[in-house]
Amino acid sequence: MIYCLDTSAILDGWIRYYPPDHFPSLWDKIDGLIEQDRIFASRQVLEELAGRDDGAHAWLKERIKIVVEIDLEQFGIAQEINDQYPGWATKKRSGADPFVIALAELKGWKVLTGERLAGTIKPSKVKIPDVCKARGVEYGALLDVARHEKWSF
Repeated sequence: MIYCLDTSAILDGWIRYYPPDHFPSLWDKIDGLIEQDRIFASRQVLEELAGRDDGAHAWLKERIKIVVEIDLEQFGIAQEINDQYPGWATKKRSGADPFVIALAELKGWKVLTGERLAGTIKPSKVKIPDVCKARGVEYGALLDVARHEKWSF
């Protein structure tokens, strides 16, 4: 399985649940996925993390090989998502989300997100899992990777 990181998945791991100073072996295993070309992030995720000073941006920037540039096909799918959910993703809020979903949809990858299913299609309330579900894109959390890869610590 190949994974596509959302900003919230990185932040969930880096800050909220599995900080690298307490869970270094998790981050070593993620680096293993990077070496195997099995985990990626849209350029927009790197941009979203740029304003942070918690180390998450530096971590991704040091692994720049996993950052996928936006091409016309990905942009077109992201635009389609924005048209379907007007006002959902703005530069200030969730700006990377349509690009994360578009990249995963285009490549057949699983989206990793810290967001949970909201159960709505209302643009102001919709979350990544809702859009993924509507578009037939597999999604899950960082913990799902550990389970799928059968990692234990």
